Amino acid sequence: MNFIIEPLDPVFFRDGKPFEMGEHSWANSLAFPLPSVILGAFRSFYLSHRPEVLDCLDDNDPTGDFQIKALYFRVNNQICVPVPKDLVKQKSALRTDPLIPLQAESVIEEAILPSETVSCPFKSDERVEPVEESVLSLFDFNEYLLNDHESISALPSDKWIVSEPKIGIGRNFVTRGSEEGQLYRVQMRRWQKSQLIVDLDLPGLSDDEKSWFEQGWLKLGGEGKIAHFQRFSSPIDIPRPEIKSGDCFKLYLLTPATFKQGWLPHWINPDTKESTDYFNCEFKLIAAALDKPILIGGFDMKTRAPKEKQYGVSAGSVYLF
Repeated sequence: MNFIIEPLDPVFFRDGKPFEMGEHSWANSLAFPLPSVILGAFRSFYLSHRPEVLDCLDDNDPTGDFQIKALYFRVNNQICVPVPKDLVKQKSALRTDPLIPLQAESVIEEAILPSETVSCPFKSDERVEPVEESVLSLFDFNEYLLNDHESISALPSDKWIVSEPKIGIGRNFVTRGSEEGQLYRVQMRRWQKSQLIVDLDLPGLSDDEKSWFEQGWLKLGGEGKIAHFQRFSSPIDIPRPEIKSGDCFKLYLLTPATFKQGWLPHWINPDTKESTDYFNCEFKLIAAALDKPILIGGFDMKTRAPKEKQYGVSAGSVYLF
């Protein structure tokens, strides 16, 4: 079930860095929300229709099986996805110039992450840099899947998401005056001619409950900014290239992911880099194109406290097998 979400106000999706008034003065915002933010907004929407279940969420949470299958962006009526991490740009090039594919080495090298080692043997003979906070149109992404990189270019988020810094100050709730030393700045983002598209599975709901999700209003991100959503009936089709026995293939992450082995999926042996009985298939990891790890947290509505943060792999990460 696809939904299209349009933020009506500047939104704020805080990154995982700590922020406390009085100790920090600047709060950064992610350009793209984490799937947990979208899922939490839809769960809150459901609970706004059934507030009586808030007291029994631990025993029988009707939203516990809600699942996001995919997260896309629509920019100027084009369906888009995050740029794969094995596509980069020359340091002297513009952000809209054609991208360059990284090449994989045959030997796995080591790079350092917090308390982790990650195999990252993609390289380039040119001076290149990653393409940050950008997306590909679905047409260019299909060309990428077919290994045709000649004319692929990115759509930078600053072309359709405008940064609007907001300045605030902490207040004393007793005197209603401002608190000394608690001036802060928040990086708000205004979406222009762009929307989110989410493929959301809503199992276990009655037909009457599903009718609530035809359209409505969500509180999205920090400060609960208003966004409108409605059903999106147009299908989003990403063709799957044919994989023959003995061929190499890529695994592309459309959304961020967390794994028990840090950057490495649990079905990969960390020593041999070979699969461990994954759907009766045998393959070996050759290369991985990853960004720096992201911190994933959130806010627990039941306990009214922040959730424990964990490291995750960013959207667009690529594993070559």
